[in-house]
Amino acid sequence: PHTIRPRPRSDADATMHIFWYQWSDSSIHMNAELFDHLTSGWDEGTVFTLFHRAIRHEYFHHIVHSWAQNAGLISKIKENPLPSSKVRVREALGLSKPMMIEEAMAEAIFIEDSNRWKMDQEFPEPKTSYDIWPIFLTKLSESRVHRERWWKASVLLTIQRISGKFAVCGLNENKGITGEFLDDLDLTQYLGQLIPNKQFRIDGPIHKKGFAKHGDAGNYTLEEIKFVIHGNDQQVKSYNDWRTQVSRTSLS
Repeated sequence: PHTIRPRPRSDADATMHIFWYQWSDSSIHMNAELFDHLTSGWDEGTVFTLFHRAIRHEYFHHIVHSWAQNAGLISKIKENPLPSSKVRVREALGLSKPMMIEEAMAEAIFIEDSNRWKMDQEFPEPKTSYDIWPIFLTKLSESRVHRERWWKASVLLTIQRISGKFAVCGLNENKGITGEFLDDLDLTQYLGQLIPNKQFRIDGPIHKKGFAKHGDAGNYTLEEIKFVIHGNDQQVKSYNDWRTQVSRTSLS
């Protein structure tokens, strides 16, 4: 589940899961009542930015899910699921350093949808995997994900998913994911375990390697994927209209 928090994140409403991706039917879900409650009184532009960011976050989970489906890994992943709930709680309580690279990557997608983020910008001390997305910022561009780190993070993510463990590639809860960890990660011994496909490339130029980020990378595009809004008729209409705008923006 994804927790929306304000500009770009804070501890406010930290337990309020508003958006989530459902593997069982490849769908993105939204609790519209909670979203409206959290953003009450905010200007519409800020609210739309948060909505946009959340939809793109959940769509990245669909890209990873599509990779697993097309790589024939669904049965294996179901047999050895990642202990996400347990680790999420341990991170929130400060008992574990960030280990869930998929959540950090899903947050980092927004870097390429916005020119707001700067390398020298002040960010709060990261507490959970959702908070470490600034490690993907690059001085080369304010709207481009750090390519080498994205590639290494992609490999780390596939190994985590295949093994059903977060503690892989030298990672553990005392040594969480940082930019330096990714920089120092030697991929040599892991390359033979990788299963490439449309969603996950291991060849070509560095900007094409790793998990895809664009809005038509999954088995369903951003325009096609099922979007379930839990709310009243007006909320369903309004947020479906916004979802269409997100799709157009992210596919342009």
